[in-house]
Amino acid sequence: MKNLSIAFLTVLLFSSVSATAAEKPHPPSLLIETTRNADKQAIDDFLTENGCTILGEAHSTKCGIHVIEVAPKSGDLTQFKQKIEKVKNANIKSIEITPLTRLEALPNDPDSPQQYALGIMNFSSALNIIGNHQKITPRFTLVDTGVQPVSGELTHVSQYNFVNGANGTPESPFDSGIHGTAVAGTGAATTDNHNLIAGVGTSNLPVRITSCRISNDGGTINTLDVIQALLWCVDNQALRGGPGPINVSLGSTAPPTYNGSSVVQDIAHELRNQGDLLVLAAGNNAMLDPSPELYARRVAGTDQNNQLASFSVFGPFHGAAPAVNIIIIPSLALESGTSLAAPYWSGSIALLQSLNPRLNAVQADSIIYNQANVTGADWHIPNLFKAVNSARF
Repeated sequence: MKNLSIAFLTVLLFSSVSATAAEKPHPPSLLIETTRNADKQAIDDFLTENGCTILGEAHSTKCGIHVIEVAPKSGDLTQFKQKIEKVKNANIKSIEITPLTRLEALPNDPDSPQQYALGIMNFSSALNIIGNHQKITPRFTLVDTGVQPVSGELTHVSQYNFVNGANGTPESPFDSGIHGTAVAGTGAATTDNHNLIAGVGTSNLPVRITSCRISNDGGTINTLDVIQALLWCVDNQALRGGPGPINVSLGSTAPPTYNGSSVVQDIAHELRNQGDLLVLAAGNNAMLDPSPELYARRVAGTDQNNQLASFSVFGPFHGAAPAVNIIIIPSLALESGTSLAAPYWSGSIALLQSLNPRLNAVQADSIIYNQANVTGADWHIPNLFKAVNSARF
């Protein structure tokens, strides 16, 4: 298998995966969030007069969040950021450096593929009490490289294109790489159908998957496309089937992370207010991320012994799920990375919502967290038997 990057979401500039000739990386940039009802012409003039190039914009018609990506002509991001902050323009709410981003994976030889993670999360025990109690089709949204439908496993996929400024153009589902399909399979593959693997998002109903594609080549990703995809999720909850988890398994090479972005936190807040939940993979840099967990659920990676995976990012958060030697579809290879921990958590949310339609994603997340198995290091790993019992379906 080629060296795929399975990772986590963060504000991103461009992938560390080499760009193809058709996909040129952006210059170093900053993200500016404007105040609500800002004077667009005035802020464009202000930014131009202060020596920067506007690379693109993203916005939500529902909540009014508006984000501008800019590149200072001087190339000095820190100096330009300090200059703008000092001026205190009334049209600017926040400005932040856009970190480098990559898809990142740790490939393994699939000599003996097995889904040990399901046992750790007590998924089989949960299936014994679920029976035919799923009342609605589970729903699962992801922002990734796209999803390739897989017969019997990933069959109900609606896909929307956000690459290069597209704002949710409907398209036939496909994966520009392999990352999105691997993520979707972990959380949303159909279960109890005698085919390939079991996803945690369902018992035997096919999961309704909304795929927001943000890459043309499976590696190159533009920050603003991801931001626009998340804002589209705010504006189009009904099109996605209702409130549910929104999984982002992308990553940055170093802080600041997506969780540390005020822009992303504002979007996560809007999603949370309408019953959705942004689920962020923690990352594979084996570093401390000190940013607080505010409105999104961060998910670290653990190994077969429920210990923090050697590659996982850690910090002031406690959500975790298996991330080492996870079997993926359609290749049936074993992969490792927090990109696979996040959909285990997102899929768990989808499962509980299908059992109890009165639960929104935030409420389902709370049940999963409170009913989790807690390790000695205070990592909360989903216990789906206990979570399903607590969902009161």
